Amino acid sequence: KSDERVIVIVGFGEIVGLIFCCYSLRSGAWENAIDALRYYGVSRTKDQRGVTIPSWRRYVGYYAKYIKDKNNNGSIKRLNLRK
Repeated sequence: KSDERVIVIVGFGEIVGLIFCCYSLRSGAWENAIDALRYYGVSRTKDQRGVTIPSWRRYVGYYAKYIKDKNNNGSIKRLNLRK
């Protein structure tokens, strides 16, 4: 029996990179957005560009800051989205 989890991200285009980078930050694999984006670009894409949409790259940076702030003050706010 293995204690490791397998995460499968299914999507189309760069959305997979966005999700991968945010998950890697959340799981602690990377501590900052630049490293997460660089790793994804180099290891997971043929052209080594990775996530290229500027707003998505910014979002990864915002999420990294959110995770860092959460770790510093020990709380995380839940966001509920409605249609």
